[in-house]
Amino acid sequence: MKNKKVIIIGAGIGGLTAGALLAQMGYEVTILEKNSSIGGRVMQFSESGYTFDMGSPWYIMPEVYERLFAHFGKKPSDFYHLTKLKTHYRMFFGKNQVIDIDEDMSKNLQQFEAMEKGSAKNIKDYLAKSKSLYDFSMKHVAYKNHDSMFDRVRFAWVRAALSAPIFDSLEEFVSRYTKNKELQKVLLYSSLFIGNPPQQTPSLYSALANIDSHTGVFYPQGGMHQVVTALEMLCKEYGATIKLRTPVAKIVTKDGCASSVIARNKRYNADFIISNADYAHTELRLLDEEHRTYDEQYAEYKRNTSSAFIMYFGVKGGVKKLKHHTFIVANDWDDHFSDMFADTSWPNEPLVYITTSSKTDPSVAPKGCDAIRVYVPISAYIKDTPEARAAFKEKVIQRIEQMTGEDIRSRLVVDRVFTIKDYQRLYNSYRGGGLGFTTKKFNTGFLHPNNKSMKVRNLFYAGRDSLPGIGMGLAVISAELAVMRVMEADTPSRK
Repeated sequence: MKNKKVIIIGAGIGGLTAGALLAQMGYEVTILEKNSSIGGRVMQFSESGYTFDMGSPWYIMPEVYERLFAHFGKKPSDFYHLTKLKTHYRMFFGKNQVIDIDEDMSKNLQQFEAMEKGSAKNIKDYLAKSKSLYDFSMKHVAYKNHDSMFDRVRFAWVRAALSAPIFDSLEEFVSRYTKNKELQKVLLYSSLFIGNPPQQTPSLYSALANIDSHTGVFYPQGGMHQVVTALEMLCKEYGATIKLRTPVAKIVTKDGCASSVIARNKRYNADFIISNADYAHTELRLLDEEHRTYDEQYAEYKRNTSSAFIMYFGVKGGVKKLKHHTFIVANDWDDHFSDMFADTSWPNEPLVYITTSSKTDPSVAPKGCDAIRVYVPISAYIKDTPEARAAFKEKVIQRIEQMTGEDIRSRLVVDRVFTIKDYQRLYNSYRGGGLGFTTKKFNTGFLHPNNKSMKVRNLFYAGRDSLPGIGMGLAVISAELAVMRVMEADTPSRK
């Protein structure tokens, strides 16, 4: 292991996690990041006294971070302070129809029963199955690499899947427990974060409901970027080098192995490479054709057609009716998904997800004001023009104002938009997609693209596109899996 060199492409959550772990083990680690700051999709920016997390605003799966920091003899609390949200989120079905999901599940069940008789027991049963599937998956599946159809872990995954009908969509599965459309949306909203309509999301993702019912929702004071800062500290403590503004242009291969990368006309030699960059970008742009596991046709087939229209607003005086997490749900959200995945047009009645971190953290906005991140899932096929952006932004602002009854437009201090072309520019995201490869039926779990190259023996992957999937916590796990790959490749006798 002494003096073995590992090059990591990208300083996102996956790249930083892998870098810290490998540096601790004694590898010589260099992380090459194309942007001027670290964090990938968890970058942060400040403007006019407001601070915004650019990406994932959900601190969930706390046990993943506890396990990670335990590798270094530390705890999350050694780096940041977590606040547990009393209200997980607020959901607007209409201006006068609002439901708050509380940390106390008994309160939620009372609300559900008032909306549909018998639903409290049914949803309690659904959440119990969700917890069972989540616990089983975390124990037997999540921290395993998958290599063949007959791997023991794959049979474990199938056994876990039996708690949710494996060929059902998430929508079909949820409809077994409640016929109330609003309650169905409460149980289905998580599909928005994996970029699929609930009609095409596998029922296995019912495990995500465990977040609301058991593990809880948290927020690190100072923002989600505190996790990035913690990982950066660990990288530096163990001697990993992070180079900013250093985009990798090519992975050089020789005799079936990656020997180096080229970045800013400089060669960086490597014994092992982990790519935390966009999977398709790595395969199609950094590797010569003969060394690609997947071609452009595969990337088109597997890619997620969902992108996002994100707005960062600093609002003077704040917005009283917003919670830390707020959803504005379309009356018929099938129309929104149809606009996204069938018509590929700008949504007429958009689904809106709003994060107002200043409700929990006064440090991210001036006193009495709110820092707001507005997220609307859209099709990646939409034509992204300045005129289209401006028109859609007005539509979304109008929708928020209608639901909250508060003027926002005239009080904007910060006003930024981030969408398809920005994903391409900042993250090298394939086609401007926001969420990587699709997680539709037959492309999830062990059917997701592998985290090791089939053509280049010492090239591995970490991040949202590789196992186990999309999400900040899963990106941490993906890094641990990539580290396992390096260790196996370095010591074949361990296999």
